[in-house]
Amino acid sequence: STLPKKDVMKTFVRISKSKIRSAKSNCLDLHTDENLIVLGDRSGSIRLFDKKTNKALGTMKGHKKAVTTVSFDRVTKDRDVFYSTSEDATVRMWTRSSAKKYDTVAELSDLHTDTVTDLSIHPTGRYVATCSKDGSWAFHEVVSKNDKEFEFQTHLHIKGNGDVITALQFHPDGALVAIGTESGRLDVYQLKSVPVAKPAVSLNLDGPVTSLSFSENGYFLAC
Repeated sequence: STLPKKDVMKTFVRISKSKIRSAKSNCLDLHTDENLIVLGDRSGSIRLFDKKTNKALGTMKGHKKAVTTVSFDRVTKDRDVFYSTSEDATVRMWTRSSAKKYDTVAELSDLHTDTVTDLSIHPTGRYVATCSKDGSWAFHEVVSKNDKEFEFQTHLHIKGNGDVITALQFHPDGALVAIGTESGRLDVYQLKSVPVAKPAVSLNLDGPVTSLSFSENGYFLAC
C-alpha cells in the first residue's frame, strides 16, 4: 500500500542534468548529503562532483583499469567512506581527507583473479561482500588498524563452478546475500553459519543478471 502508484510516477520529472568534461564514467553513487556524487571512470580514475554547483571537485587516482562500482557507506557515522572495485581485480576503501579529496586507506588485491564486478556493504557497516568474473564471491570484515589505516579480513571465499558472477547484494537484515550470474542464475545464501555450503534459494532467469536490489523492508528483490 505504500508503493508509489502509476499516476504519481507519471508526474516525476528530471530536476537536474550535468555534464563532466572528458568523463567516461561506468558507475556513480550519491553521498548521504544528496549533493556530492562519486563517479568511477573507464580510465581507472575516480571523480568527485558537486551537484549543487554543477562542478567537478577533483580526480583521484588509484585503480589501474576501469572502475566497475563505487559505493558510499551510509551506515557508519564516525567516518566518511566509500568503496570502489575495478577491472584490475582490486577493491579499495577511501576516506575523506578534505572537501575535494578522499584517500585510499585499504586495498584488497590478492584474492580475486579477474574483474571485481560488484560490492555490497553490510547493514552494520562492519563488513563488505565482493564478487568477480573469476566466478567467486567473498565476505570481508573491515578492520581498523589505526586512525588512517584499515584492512580487509576475508572470512569467506566461495569459488563457484566457473560461472561469471555479475552482481551481489546484502539483504537489509544482513543475514542473507543474493548472487546473480552471467548465465542468469540467482542464488540466495544464508550467512548465519560458516562455512556456507549451498544456496538456500536458487532460480534460473531468462538472461544475465546485471544488478540486484532488495526493497527497504526486505520483502522484495528486484533483478
